[in-house]
Amino acid sequence: MNIYIKICEDNEIQLKYIKEKVKIILNDINYNIECFTSAGDLLNSNLDKMNILILDLDLGNDWGIEVAKEIRMRKIKCEIIFLTALDNYSREGYKVKAFRYILKDDNMYMELEESLKEYIRELHGENKKIKIDTKQGEYYLYINDILYLEVFSKEVNIYTNDNVYKVMSPINVFEKKLKPYYFFRCHKSYIINLKKVTRIEKSNVFIGNILVPVSKYKFKEFKNLLAKALGDIL
Repeated sequence: MNIYIKICEDNEIQLKYIKEKVKIILNDINYNIECFTSAGDLLNSNLDKMNILILDLDLGNDWGIEVAKEIRMRKIKCEIIFLTALDNYSREGYKVKAFRYILKDDNMYMELEESLKEYIRELHGENKKIKIDTKQGEYYLYINDILYLEVFSKEVNIYTNDNVYKVMSPINVFEKKLKPYYFFRCHKSYIINLKKVTRIEKSNVFIGNILVPVSKYKFKEFKNLLAKALGDIL
């Protein structure tokens, strides 16, 4: 998966510095970076694929908050990281659902690195949780901890390394919720976490020592998605 990043900073020296720092932070990630020195050029560019916008709050003749409002009005789904030398405008960031608000001080690079890595973790579902209802009560599971799901009788068993959770919900519900995080309905009775697959053997996959069948009608799709999932991890 490519991460599309746009940086808007009116100071060309700082723009170059920020771009180089982002490249260092994302050295093992597939990414695309575009840089802009004005709000107009940014807003006139193709914003549809943008995942992250690193936006200077003070753009000379333009105000970063207004740029962010315009982006939100256009329904562009991206994370916005504000950079600024001003320390009294963080509340404004909440109005446009900013991902982070970073001061241009000695800690800027460290905080930018932390913010980008946090975004990547969320993208891979590492910090995301899913709510499940069992007979024992409600649980919130980290999505990345789930190995696979299995239909058993009228229940869905959710397997993690440490436990099995029995849920009275259709497996279709989980298929829809987990699909964005590299989970795949490989069989009518199974959903697997593609990032947990350890080997393939004929028409079966293994998650650790657990064998899970893959429908012959879904095997090609499975292999394509597995390659994509493993590529994003690497």
